Amino acid sequence: MSPVLTSLLTMSSPNPLDPELAYFNDHRAEWLSHYAGKFALIKDETLVGTFTAFNEAYAAAVEKFGKGPFLIRQILARDPEQSTPALFVGALFANPS
Repeated sequence: MSPVLTSLLTMSSPNPLDPELAYFNDHRAEWLSHYAGKFALIKDETLVGTFTAFNEAYAAAVEKFGKGPFLIRQILARDPEQSTPALFVGALFANPS
């Protein structure tokens, strides 16, 4: 594997939103019964509010907190599956040797 690809795959930097993500996951089941499908705005491990649209949550977050960081996450039973195409990460033409 090329050194560049190896460094891309092993890169890990601390995520400043780890506490908010953990808070979201800890409360997801509880919030599903009240706010299913809505967007949760979380800052400093506090549920600031829920919104029917992402844009509403984002506008409220920027108005209240400026640039952030803050977390906006849709309250669903499972997170949507995400994929990153190889071309996006520059691995499409990587030389595996």
